[in-house]
Amino acid sequence: MSLKPPDDRLSSHNLILGGWIALIFFSSTDIAASWANALYAVLSTGSGLDKGVSMFVFQKAYHVFLFGVLGCLIASANGSRRNPLPRVMLWSFLIGALSEALQFAFEGRGPSVADALLNGASGSAAGWLWTRWLAVSRKAASSVAES
Repeated sequence: MSLKPPDDRLSSHNLILGGWIALIFFSSTDIAASWANALYAVLSTGSGLDKGVSMFVFQKAYHVFLFGVLGCLIASANGSRRNPLPRVMLWSFLIGALSEALQFAFEGRGPSVADALLNGASGSAAGWLWTRWLAVSRKAASSVAES
């Protein structure tokens, strides 16, 4: 029996994935909320946009960004599996629900079922788009190599 050395690329990918999940959970804290509000204040100064509407869009765009990247990272960790989408969906919805539930622990934070669903849907859609893009890229690369 021989032991295979760890794949360094896979190890570094898992480290990045773990760090991103930690960032998602940190974003559920009251400290992160105050930082996000300060960032929003800086970005929206002088924009002339309705504060309520633009804050809502800013918050939802942040959810889509966080979980879109998560979906791509999970899909990229596919290894030899042909269809990563079920795993992407499971982890996106699970981490999305947990990050919303974590907000119960922080005063001033309000967990939302709609946000948990947005999180899961964002991760799932991004993971699906990422796998489609990779498949098209690989197909194009193989057709060029055969020419």
